[in-house]
Amino acid sequence: AFVSNNIIRNNAGNWGGGVYISGNGSVVSNTIYGNTGYNGGGICVAVQNAVPSPVTNNLIYDNEAVYGGGIYSHAGSDTIVDSCTLYGNTATSYGSGIYVSYSTLNLSNSILWENIGTYHIAYQGSNNITVSYSEVQWGVPGIGNIDVYPSFVWAWNQDFHLRQNPCQTGATSPCVDSG
Repeated sequence: AFVSNNIIRNNAGNWGGGVYISGNGSVVSNTIYGNTGYNGGGICVAVQNAVPSPVTNNLIYDNEAVYGGGIYSHAGSDTIVDSCTLYGNTATSYGSGIYVSYSTLNLSNSILWENIGTYHIAYQGSNNITVSYSEVQWGVPGIGNIDVYPSFVWAWNQDFHLRQNPCQTGATSPCVDSG
C-alpha cells in the first residue's frame, strides 16, 4: 500500500493506531496524530520479507502506544525513516519515538523531540539500527547527529516548521542546512 498526502488522526488499533503496513508499501508526506495503538501509535511496519518500507517526509505527533509511540518496526522489517518529525509521542513501555523489534531501522534527516517515555529510540533483539544527520533529544551516536533544541516556529500550536529567518522571533534552527 502507498499512503500519501493524508491527515490520519484519532484512530485506534492493536498494530498501528494510524497506519499498518504488512506488505510492500510506503508512508509518504502525511500528518499522523492523535492515534492510539498497542504496537505503534502512529505507524506499525510489519513487512517480514525484508523489502524496504520507506516512511518519508511525515509529521508524526501526539500518538500513544505501549511500544513505539510514533513508529513500531516489527520482526523482519527493513524500515527506512527519512525526513520525518516525531514529536510528543508517548510510549508507556519503551520507544517513545520509535521501537525496533528484531528488525532493521535506517533513520536519517529526521527530528525526534519531546517524545514522552523511555528512550526516543528503543530496541529488542539483535537489530541493525543506523541513525544519521538527525536531531535526537538526549543524543544518539551516528554521523552528523545533533542534540540541540530544533527551534520549531510554534510546536505547542502544531506549527513544526523550522525557524529559518533571523528576523523571526528566536534563532534560526540548528537543523537547517546541518546535514
